Amino acid sequence: MSASDVSTTLPLELGDTTGPDSTRTWPPTMSEPSLKAPPPPPFFGPYQTTGTTLGKGGMGVVYEAAHVHTGELVAIKTLHGQAASSQDLDAIRHEIRALRRLRHPGIVPVVDHGDQDGVPWMAMQRLRGRTLHDHLHALWTTTGVSPALVHLLTLVRRLCAPLAYLHGEGLVHRDLKPGNVFLQDDDRPVLVDLGIATRFGGAAGREELDIGTWAGTFAYMAPEQLRGELVDARADLYALGCILHECVTGKPPFVGPTSVVCAQHLYLPPSPPSHQNSDLPQELDTLILRLLAKAPEDRLGYAVDVGAALVALGAKAEPEPPSQPYLYRPPFEGHKEAKAALEKAVYGVAHERRGGFWLVRGESGMGKTRLVMELGPMVNRLRNDPALTMNVLTATCPSPGADAAPLSPLRPWLRAAADLVRHSREGADHVFGPRGRILARYEPALLDMPGQDEQPEPPALAPKEARARVVHSMLEVLRALAAQGPVLFVLDDLQWADDLTLDVLKAFANADLGQHGILLVATYRSEEESPAIRALANLTHVSTLALERLDTGSVVQIVAGMLAQREPPRAVLDALVHQANGNPFFVSQYLHAALERGILRRDLDGRFCFDAHRAGAAIASLPLPETVEELITARLDRLNAEGQALAQWAAVLGEDLDEALLLDGAKDKAAATAAFDMLLARRILEVTETSRLRFSHDKLREIAYARIDLQARAAWHLRAGEALAARFGRAKEKAATLGHHFDRAGMYEKATKYFARAAVCAPDVNSALPLYEAALATLRETASTEARRAEMARLHERRGDALTLLGEYEDARAAYTAALEANQEARPVDRTRRLRKRGTAWQRSNAFAKALVQYDEAEAALGEGPRSKAWWNEWLRIRLEQISTHYRLANVQETARLLAEIEPVMEVWETAKVRVHYFAALTQHNLRLERYACSAETSHYARKCVAVARRAGNANELLDARFNLALIHWMGGRHAKAERELIDTLSEAKNNYVRDLLTRCSIYLATVTRAQGRVEQTEKRAQESLLLSQEESAQTYVGFAQGNLAWVALQRDNGAEAERLAQEALARWGSPSAFPFQWVARMPLCAVLFERGDLVGAIEQVNAVLAPNTQQRLPQRLALALAQAVDSFATGQTAQARRELRKALRLAMQRGYV
Repeated sequence: MSASDVSTTLPLELGDTTGPDSTRTWPPTMSEPSLKAPPPPPFFGPYQTTGTTLGKGGMGVVYEAAHVHTGELVAIKTLHGQAASSQDLDAIRHEIRALRRLRHPGIVPVVDHGDQDGVPWMAMQRLRGRTLHDHLHALWTTTGVSPALVHLLTLVRRLCAPLAYLHGEGLVHRDLKPGNVFLQDDDRPVLVDLGIATRFGGAAGREELDIGTWAGTFAYMAPEQLRGELVDARADLYALGCILHECVTGKPPFVGPTSVVCAQHLYLPPSPPSHQNSDLPQELDTLILRLLAKAPEDRLGYAVDVGAALVALGAKAEPEPPSQPYLYRPPFEGHKEAKAALEKAVYGVAHERRGGFWLVRGESGMGKTRLVMELGPMVNRLRNDPALTMNVLTATCPSPGADAAPLSPLRPWLRAAADLVRHSREGADHVFGPRGRILARYEPALLDMPGQDEQPEPPALAPKEARARVVHSMLEVLRALAAQGPVLFVLDDLQWADDLTLDVLKAFANADLGQHGILLVATYRSEEESPAIRALANLTHVSTLALERLDTGSVVQIVAGMLAQREPPRAVLDALVHQANGNPFFVSQYLHAALERGILRRDLDGRFCFDAHRAGAAIASLPLPETVEELITARLDRLNAEGQALAQWAAVLGEDLDEALLLDGAKDKAAATAAFDMLLARRILEVTETSRLRFSHDKLREIAYARIDLQARAAWHLRAGEALAARFGRAKEKAATLGHHFDRAGMYEKATKYFARAAVCAPDVNSALPLYEAALATLRETASTEARRAEMARLHERRGDALTLLGEYEDARAAYTAALEANQEARPVDRTRRLRKRGTAWQRSNAFAKALVQYDEAEAALGEGPRSKAWWNEWLRIRLEQISTHYRLANVQETARLLAEIEPVMEVWETAKVRVHYFAALTQHNLRLERYACSAETSHYARKCVAVARRAGNANELLDARFNLALIHWMGGRHAKAERELIDTLSEAKNNYVRDLLTRCSIYLATVTRAQGRVEQTEKRAQESLLLSQEESAQTYVGFAQGNLAWVALQRDNGAEAERLAQEALARWGSPSAFPFQWVARMPLCAVLFERGDLVGAIEQVNAVLAPNTQQRLPQRLALALAQAVDSFATGQTAQARRELRKALRLAMQRGYV
C-alpha cells in the first residue's frame, strides 16, 4: 500500500491483500504472517467462533463465526479488547449504528450486534469475491493492456447506486476508496467499513453535534475533508472521482508522500485522465475533472447524476431502486463575530489551558448548533498537532417528557470519560475512583470500569449533601480529565436541562474550572430562557453570545448552498427572504415543503429548479407561510392516512423512538412499513446517532401531538402503556414513562402504581418528590375504597419523608397531616409513626415544645398493645426523639430519665440502627453532663457506638460514630489517637463527599495539632477548614477556624492579626452564644489584651471561657489558675491578678490554648 493510501483511522482498517486474480471471502482472510490477532473468544452472543481470523489491522479484528442454531457463517468485527482506545470504541459503535438501519444490496448488512466485556461487536454477512483494490491491481498489473473501458465504467456506475442510497439516508461515507468496495462474484459492488460515516442531512431538520471527528484516507480525501470542515455527500463524490480516475488510469489522481498528496488535493488542479490514457474520451475527462473540483459547489452534487453520466459514456444501464432526494446542508452564514469569539476561546484552551464558560442563545432554528459545529475544523487542526491532546465531548439535553431523568444530558460526557480510561486501572482510579459509584446511579455503565467493584458504596446523606456530593463528583471528574489535557465540552439545548444538570453547570462556573483547562459551550433557545438559565448567564465567569436573525445576503447564500447551485431563481429568493424572516430553519422548511409539493424538482442535468412561470408565486403561496408551525402542519397534512396515524403514534411515544415499538401491533404490517418509510423519506423522522429514531425537529413532534383529539390521544397513550409494560415489565427505568402514558390514558390506578414505583427507584429525593406528587394526583382520580385510602396515606407519608429530608418542614408536616386524615382507620402503629414523624418535622424547625406535644400524642395513639416488634420499634423511636429534643433544650434531668427508661429494652433490642442512636444519645448526654471533659464511661459509650455502627453496616452512621470517638480522644488529651481517627474519617468523608463531616474533621484536626504546638500544620489545616466552612456557610465553624488561625498568628508574634481573627470569630458566634469551645479564640485574644496592658479586657475573656453552664471544662490545673486571677481581680488585687494571669497564660501556652 502506498503512503498516500494510509488511513488516518487505522484502528478499523483491515488492509488490502493484493495479488493477481485473488478471490476470497469478505472480510479477507489474514494472509500476512506479520499480522497477529489475539485468539478469539469462544462466543459472541449466539455465534461460536470457528478459530479462523479473517482480518486484522490496527485495533480492529474480524473473526469467522457460526450461529449456534442455524450454522450460518458470519464475520464478527470487533476490537482488540483491552488495547482499544476511546476513539476505536467510538468508531466501531458508530459503524454499527450506521449499518443497522441501512437496507441496500450494495451495503454490507449487519445481522446482529452486541457487547463482549464492554467491547462492541457486529456480525456481518459473509461475502465472496474481492475488493475493488485487488481487482484493479490485477487488471492493471497482470495483463499489460488497458482494461475494457465499458467494464470499468459499469463497475463505478453500479457503485453509484449504494452511494446514492447512503446519501439519501443522510449519511456520507467519508472513507470511500477501492479497499472499502467489495466486488462479489457477479461484480456487484458492496460498500464496507462505515466506521467514520457521518450525517450531513442537517437541512432536513436540526443539526446534530459532530465536532472533532476528522478522518479518512489521504489519497481519496476531498479538500474540505482535509481541512477538517463539515462535509456532505459531495466529499464522497470527490472520492468517487478519485476511484474513477484510478479505474481508467491505474492510479488515483495524486500519488506520492502523504504531505505532497494532501497539498495536491488542496491546491493543484488535476490533469485530465486522458493525459495518462489517451484512449479516454474527452467527455470522461470532463466528468472526472468536475468530480475533482476543489469547491464542493462546483462538483456534480448527486451520485445518481454520476451514474447517468457514466451510462451516457457507455456504462451498462441497469435498473436500480430510486434513492431519496435530499437538500444539502447550507453553508455557514452570519454570526461571524460569535464564531470568532468561540474560535478564540478554543485556541485559548488548547494552547494556554485558558478555558471558560460560554452560552449561545438564540431563537429556535437560528443556527446555534451549527455555530458550535463550525468549531470542528479548528478542533481538527488542533488535534492534528502532536503537541496538543484535547478531548472533545458533546451532549444534547433531551426535550421534556416522561423519559427525562436527572443528569441525563451529562451521561454522554460520563460515558466518554469512562471510555478514555476504561483500559487503565490507574487512569480509572484517578478520574473516577470512589466518585464512580456516586455517579453510577445516573450512568450505570461506570460500574464496568476497572476497580469499581472494589469501591465501597457511598454512605447515605441528607438530600442537600447528597446533591452537593454528586455535583462535586462531576466537577472532580472534569478536573481529572483536564489534568490529562485540555477539554472542550459542548452541550446543546440547555433550555431542557434538568435542575441537577444546571446545578453542575452553576458549580462549574462558580469554581471557575476554566482555569483548569476546560472550555464549556452550551446553547439554548432564547424564547425558553428559564430563571435558572438567566441566573447562570449572570454569573461572573459566564460569557453569553446572542444570535440575531440573518440578513438578506446570508439567506441568499443558504438557499444557494442547499440547492447546490450558485444562483437560484430571483423570484424564489425574493419570496424566501420575505417569508423566512432571517431564520435559517424557516428557510429549510420552506424548501422541503416545496420539494414535497413538486414545486422544487431536479431537472435532466441534475440541478434543482423551479417552474419558471410560477416559482416565486408558488413559494410565496405555500400554505400559511407566516409561521413555521403552520407550515409544518401543512407538511403533516400531505401525509396519507397511514402516515398521519404513524406520526401521531410516534409523537405519543416521545422523543427517543424504537423502530420495533413504532411498528409493534400494527394490523397491516405492510401498510405500517410503507408509512414508516414515508416518514423517513419526507424527513418527518430521522435516524439518530444511536440508531434510534426521532422527529427531525422537535417542532414536528409538538405539532403532531397537538393535532390529536383528546379521545384519540387517550387511546394512543393506553396502547403505548400496554406495549411498554409488555416489553419492559418491571424495569424501574421505565416506571415513570409507564405512569405518564397510563395517566394520559385515564388509567389512574395503573398510573399511580408506576409513579409510586418510579419514586421509590428515583436516584435522589429531589427526583422522587414530583413522582410522589404525580402518584397522588392520579390516585385522587380513582374511586374511594379502603385500599385507596390506605395507599393515599402511604403516598402522603412518603412525600412527607421526602420533604423532611429536603428540609421543607412545614410542607412535610402538612403531608403527614394529610396522611393521618386520608386513613383515619389506620392501624395504631401506622398512625403513631405518622404522628411521630410530624413531631420530628416540628423538632427540626426548632419548635421543641410543639415537637414534645406531638410525641406525647404519638405515644397515646400507640396504646398498650399488643406489644409486637413494630410496637416496640415505635415506642423506642418516640423515646429517642424525646431524648434528642430534651438534649437540645438542655433538659439534663429529663434526658437522663428517658435514657434510664429505655436502657433495659436496649440491652435486648436487636435492631442495630436503633442501638446506634441509643449509644450516640448516651455519649452526647454524658458530654454535656461532664462539660466536654470526658470520663471513662463516656469513652466506653463512644467505642460501643462505633462497634454497633460497624455491625449495622451503615457507612454514614459509622463515620459519625468514629468522628465522635475522635473528639472524645481529643477532649481526653489523647491527641495521637484523635489525630489518627480524624485522618481516617476525613479520608472516608473526602472520598464520599460527606461535606459536613469533612468540614468538622478539618476543624478538629487543626485543633489537635494546635494542642501539640505544631504551628505550620495547624495553619495549613486551619486554612483548609476555613475554606470548607465558608463554602458551607457554617458560621460556627468559620469562627472555629479563625480562632485557630488567631493562635497561629500569636505564635508568630503578630498580635494585631491574632486580635483581628479572634474578634471576627466571636462575631461569628454571636452574643450570647452556647458554642462550648470559645476558648479557641478567647484565649489568644486574652493573651493579646494582657500583653497590651488591658487587664480588664483580658479578665473579661477569662470569665467568658470559665462560664459554667455553656463552656467546656478546662483542665483542672489551668482552670484553677485562671479562676485565681479572676478572684484576685474581683477583690481589687490588680497586681496579684496580673501575676496570676501571667502564670495561667504560661500554663495555657504549654497546652496549646495560647
